Amino acid sequence: KNEEIQKKSQQLQEAFYKIEDQNIKITQSISYAQGIQQALFPPKETLNKYLPESFIYFQPVDIVSGDFYWFKEVESHLDLYEEMDEFAQNKKHNPQNDPFLPIENNKFVVSAVDCTGHGVPGAFMSMIGYNLLDEITQNGITRSDKILREMHKGIRKTLNQDEGTNRDGMDMSLCVINKHKRTVQYSGAKNPLLYIQDGKATLIKGDRVPIGGIQTEKERYFSETTIKIDRPTNFYIFSDGYIDQFGGPKNRKFLLKNLQNLLLEIYQKPMKEQQEILRKKLSEWMGDRENQIDDILVIGFRLNGVTN
Repeated sequence: KNEEIQKKSQQLQEAFYKIEDQNIKITQSISYAQGIQQALFPPKETLNKYLPESFIYFQPVDIVSGDFYWFKEVESHLDLYEEMDEFAQNKKHNPQNDPFLPIENNKFVVSAVDCTGHGVPGAFMSMIGYNLLDEITQNGITRSDKILREMHKGIRKTLNQDEGTNRDGMDMSLCVINKHKRTVQYSGAKNPLLYIQDGKATLIKGDRVPIGGIQTEKERYFSETTIKIDRPTNFYIFSDGYIDQFGGPKNRKFLLKNLQNLLLEIYQKPMKEQQEILRKKLSEWMGDRENQIDDILVIGFRLNGVTN
């Protein structure tokens, strides 16, 4: 019996070492994948080059993330859906040192995207989505609703969803800032936009359909909302990771209304300070009892509505 016990103990120890070795190799592989994902995404601080008053609060739940942020200064060539006279006006009115938006071209696009799942599956989706956004805008599509429509078509085509069984997709909020018109055009697939003017918060809900996945309608279209910036205005786009996090005395979700109230309290503070307050508030909400359940992404930026 002692020999049997000793033999089984040795077998268990060997199995433990084998599992431990496999875990180390898997973790090393995922950590290497993190390096690839980080190389694809620009540093968060780069957003300040285009939007000096801005922040990106990005906190993946695993080593790699299914949430991702994307932003791009759009080339000033003719947009496929833009009128010829508007394009001509944009070319005449395009100073790089414009305090409203210090970019060379006329438009800047920023998006917060939440892919199906997190970890490795979410990371695969994030890389597909990131490249699609680059491709769509490079092809001259810069209207927010049209970008989302092309994203939906691109995801379904890439994952062969018309014929296969794959149902993965993503939710997203996307803003197109127009320097000449001094507007922000928003479109969302399930995810909202929250903006604050003169101490009043306005929530614009995204369309109730995702990017990719099951499509029952013949064609999928997305709506757009245009906000005129004639006074200082704060904008916030985010995934559901922050508002769905469990915690607090009753172990409940943080909820959208609490995030809105928190942002109303702090929106006048510097953007970097707002980011730190959001981080600390969530940490306090989670406490020692709760683990982070999903990737967290919140993007905030302020436009001052400067007139020429």
